[in-house]
Amino acid sequence: LEGEHLAKQLAKKSRLAILYESSDNVKDDVNGVLEFPDVIRVEILFPSGKTVMIAGVPVTGLPKGKPYWQGDDGGHVEGETQHAWQFVAPIMRQKDSSPFSMSADAQNDQPIGFVRIVQSKETFTRLSQRVFLYSMSFAGGLALLFLGVMRWLSLRITNPLTELSNAFHRAEQGERNVIAKPDGPYDIAAMANGFNSMMKVLADREADLIQHKATLEDR
Repeated sequence: LEGEHLAKQLAKKSRLAILYESSDNVKDDVNGVLEFPDVIRVEILFPSGKTVMIAGVPVTGLPKGKPYWQGDDGGHVEGETQHAWQFVAPIMRQKDSSPFSMSADAQNDQPIGFVRIVQSKETFTRLSQRVFLYSMSFAGGLALLFLGVMRWLSLRITNPLTELSNAFHRAEQGERNVIAKPDGPYDIAAMANGFNSMMKVLADREADLIQHKATLEDR
């Protein structure tokens, strides 16, 4: 998260503020952090919880006082509410690489202070809502497309069947020269072609009978 990264970066720049118990050396950095989107509060504290500097707006529902430290030099989420996250990062003592240093390693591994940053969830919430709306719109569009395709497929099957049924009915009523339109899926088109072939055969036989009757009458 961005707030955790900012807390770690600001912690590296806040050693002098802790060592000299003065915020003069870190004011510009703190104001720069407050310029980031949704960062609403910055605190620089001693391990005891005593503050060296506080900037931003008051917040409620988040840990106060002595920061919670996990025992490493990285930042982490110290607290969270419905509206904000609170990040904390330790300010570590500058390690002395000199072989003549009298400082103990254990002392170097203890934080001399902490940076605490509160970041609002306003942008995150707004983006989450927007993603949800986009997802719902996309799902709705897919559903409409699916229904449209299903309706098209249904009509592609039912309309040719209806026309073929009407053609059979007209033929049963004695209508001549009935032709079914060979449309729709392959099976239905094959049925329509079969019906048309049958009607052609019947029409040819009827024509032959009429011609044969006329020939007999001429004799």
